Amino acid sequence: MSDLQLEPTGATPAPHASGSAAWKVLAALLAIACAVLAFLLLRPAEEAEAEESPTATAESTGALACDVLGEVVAVPDDEMASDEAYVMQLRLSAAGVLGLMAEEQDASFENFAEHLQGPGQAQARSFSMDSPEFHEALDLARSTCSNRFPAEE
Repeated sequence: MSDLQLEPTGATPAPHASGSAAWKVLAALLAIACAVLAFLLLRPAEEAEAEESPTATAESTGALACDVLGEVVAVPDDEMASDEAYVMQLRLSAAGVLGLMAEEQDASFENFAEHLQGPGQAQARSFSMDSPEFHEALDLARSTCSNRFPAEE
């Protein structure tokens, strides 16, 4: 064994805190958590969904599909390998998928998806956005959108 011995230094340990400060912090945190939980539970579900997602309802999904379709511009055949043509193909796909989602959300959107998917399918069959079949499908899709969502004046 060693000859090491501890000798008192005269320092006294700090008195233990009563713990009331810790309880006050815990109570404040609990009150904040309850307030947040109450806000989330008492908020109307429809309002929360509508604010959170542009595809919360069939109407909003369909309107978004038509907005995307409205951005489609036919690309000439000699430019089909361009980035612009690829973006147009993606817009056609997105409009078709959103149309399908709207139809699944609400049965009153019958044939909506079929019409919105038409231009993308016509382009895929002919590899052209310049064909009469593509323009006919695009016109039908745009007509479907304008009938379902008339322009506000």
